Amino acid sequence: MKKAKSQFLILMVTIACVLYICKLNNRTPFETMQYYSNDVAELLFEEPTDGNLEVVFYLDDNGNIWCSILRKQLLGYHILRISGAISPKSTSTTGITSSFQSHQKILWVNWRIVTDSTVQAVAFGESKMNMTKITPYGYRICWLIGEGPIETLDEVYTEIK
Repeated sequence: MKKAKSQFLILMVTIACVLYICKLNNRTPFETMQYYSNDVAELLFEEPTDGNLEVVFYLDDNGNIWCSILRKQLLGYHILRISGAISPKSTSTTGITSSFQSHQKILWVNWRIVTDSTVQAVAFGESKMNMTKITPYGYRICWLIGEGPIETLDEVYTEIK
């Protein structure tokens, strides 16, 4: 009888672990950000990139825009980098560059917001940045993921009108 009870207990613990792992694996990148941070208020957009990475842009409780890079793993998403915040009210034309490591490579993400409606595209150095319109707020977010040490970046933005 004791053996049956212990086997039943082991079975129940195993089932609970499997269900927990399935729950972790089914979270979206944005849900992962919400789970690990209390400041995540609203998803602006998320998009898969090369190399099993996801880029996620979201608003915090103060209305600032944040960028996070996550990597898909066996048990859900792992946060590689949470970049600094930019206020959508900022008139600065600079962006934020943050480095992170993935699979023994040094990578970086560079992003900025564009409020000028005449700008059709933005290049960072010689690379055209991805651009996504954030319809309810009237601005666009440009972003680019690259490889190499961040110290070697002497690139400038070029706005294409």
